[in-house]
Amino acid sequence: ALINLNEKLYESKQNHAKELERLKADMEKEKASSVAAMNKKLIDAEENIKLLRREIQESKAKAVDATKEAAEKAIASTKTDHQNEIDRLKKKHERGGGKG
Repeated sequence: ALINLNEKLYESKQNHAKELERLKADMEKEKASSVAAMNKKLIDAEENIKLLRREIQESKAKAVDATKEAAEKAIASTKTDHQNEIDRLKKKHERGGGKG
């Protein structure tokens, strides 16, 4: 009976050791899976940051272009206004020296 008990105890220890190894392996798999998922999230976040930076650069370039275009239009309009005023004054001068 004692030998039988020793055998059962040994078997139980073996089973517990196997179960412990299985649990350790499962934990390692979960940890690896979790690390892989976190790495993927990090890579995705870095990609999003790159895209946002590119969008910001494009927006800045568009804003600069729009400002430049608006300034060019304003300059052209002012030149036209000045030229019109010059022409008006010339005609007035030609007609009689500014007597209106």
